[in-house]
Amino acid sequence: MEGMVTWYLDTHMQAFDHDFVEDTLARLRRLQDEAQPGDESETVSAVVAHLAASLRYTMRRGVQRPVRCTWSARHFWRPLVLRGIVPVSPRFDVALPGDAAAEHDIETLHALFDEYLGLVQAGELAPPYHPILGDLGVDGWARFHVHHIGQHVHELSG
Repeated sequence: MEGMVTWYLDTHMQAFDHDFVEDTLARLRRLQDEAQPGDESETVSAVVAHLAASLRYTMRRGVQRPVRCTWSARHFWRPLVLRGIVPVSPRFDVALPGDAAAEHDIETLHALFDEYLGLVQAGELAPPYHPILGDLGVDGWARFHVHHIGQHVHELSG
């Protein structure tokens, strides 16, 4: 429980900006350097590939999932997920294992972060609806990504 509280506090007030990106990339690089061969837990490269797939989804690249947003998802789950009260479970994840089949390095993820932020700053990001949570808009997707990325980095940190 203490770990979840730390994760919540770490991500609750974060903005998805260049500082967040640099901090995330630094943590991923440190975790990659500390990784032990044969570690059976979630690997840094798998998380990097997963996060890259999630960002690509938000930029409308790759397979778009059908929207199955219900009243309870829109009015109950969406606020809880976007406020970081409920962790992003696989049920709410947009990047499924098959989407992240290709290995990605941290520099590729960095380039995707920069492209995503560039689209946001230019007002050119038109994100899709989330398949479960519905219309998040640019700001909602930013909050979703902050919590999603923070959760994965926290899980890697063990």
